[in-house]
Amino acid sequence: MNTYTRAIKALARQLLIAKPDLQLSASGAVSHWPENLLAGINREWFEADLNSGDGNELAGKFRAAHSSSALAVNPFARFRPDCSALSVFGSSEFQTLQLEAKCPVGIGRGTSPNLDLLLRRKGVVIGIESKCTEHIRTHEPKFAEAYSKRIVDERRKSAWFSCMEQAIQEPLRYRYLDVAQLTKHAFGLAYNFPNDEVCLLYLFWEPSNASDFEEFRVHRNEVALFSSEVANSFPSFKAFSYRDLWATWDSLTSPSWIKEHLTNIRERYNTEI
Repeated sequence: MNTYTRAIKALARQLLIAKPDLQLSASGAVSHWPENLLAGINREWFEADLNSGDGNELAGKFRAAHSSSALAVNPFARFRPDCSALSVFGSSEFQTLQLEAKCPVGIGRGTSPNLDLLLRRKGVVIGIESKCTEHIRTHEPKFAEAYSKRIVDERRKSAWFSCMEQAIQEPLRYRYLDVAQLTKHAFGLAYNFPNDEVCLLYLFWEPSNASDFEEFRVHRNEVALFSSEVANSFPSFKAFSYRDLWATWDSLTSPSWIKEHLTNIRERYNTEI
């Protein structure tokens, strides 16, 4: 059994531990997408966001136990009624929280990149890209020609643009990290929020025994390399595992439901493979 298969089976197993009465398909999917939500999460907090996105998540992909969209919704949607209570690696007091947020790049026609989460407060923007199991399989970066031809503003001088050119020339430089997707998100954030403090945050799931598997080790190394290559650029780039994020929430004393929410998250996603 390869690492990817082990991961999706482990996540399906954890979902059944959390909700023993569920029936999953052979691929590890629930019958109806609300069954994939943690306790305490109201679909009204995020359903409109996901329906307005381009990924058509609720039509199918969200039902998978290993859905990266569900992985973004389950920890974060609970904060939607009061996103000022959310803390993300030291940043807090957010005024808006949007899931599946379109972030146009400004190069004409084509699908706008959709961030899994967009957090904003006055002068500060954090765009989050969520990965559950996608980074366990290899990727080859692909960019439409318009990215090279039509980005002619300050972004063309950035490390992000240089990374794009390098990825086009050396498509095997990164095997597991989806540098094309991250770079497109960075272009979109820079285009839409040129005067704000902007960060692209990459959050990824790992099992508790990630160090036992080459894919996770190589992915970590690629994240470190990419972080160094776009350091001091705009937008800034940070990358952490979801387990890193949840560890920072251990010290929170409010909202009143945070401890129970953390328990539910870990029961659902913290597992060996």
